[in-house]
Amino acid sequence: ENIAILDPDGDGCIDCEGGMHDAGDHVKFGLPGSYAASTLGWGYYEFREAYEKTGNQEHIEEILRNFCDFYLKGTYYKEDGSLLAFVYQVGGGNIDHNYWICPDLQGEHLLDFQRPAYLATTETPASDMCAGTAAALAINYLNFKDTDAPYAAECLKAAYALYDFAVETHEE
Repeated sequence: ENIAILDPDGDGCIDCEGGMHDAGDHVKFGLPGSYAASTLGWGYYEFREAYEKTGNQEHIEEILRNFCDFYLKGTYYKEDGSLLAFVYQVGGGNIDHNYWICPDLQGEHLLDFQRPAYLATTETPASDMCAGTAAALAINYLNFKDTDAPYAAECLKAAYALYDFAVETHEE
């Protein structure tokens, strides 16, 4: 019923390009990714001067944006602004763990098959994945709010939506 939101071009696929692969294969796992994004984000927030002094500010911001861009792309909203779905994993261990190549070679020459995307929805909540990603986006809101306010606002909007969803769908 939400195909127009999830697949606007009607090709039967969702755009899951970007983000970070886990280990040397090609699965994009939600928990290790959001943990890495949060940890790097906190490090940058707490020690920004060190990144500036060592000439690494541009590099860390590129990494953080890579994470956040992927999370923003995989966050789908209902008309009221609440979370419809969130892509928390791309790929599957049974297939992806058999291909240990650099991500640059993934594409039409290698790994040219469609890979599954796993979505958090009310039917399949994945509240842990959503909460972890909310934390990553929230800290990176702080990292970008003074230098790129519109981008930071996107991160904060998604962080709130993901956090609210995680709280609403969490089962004890």
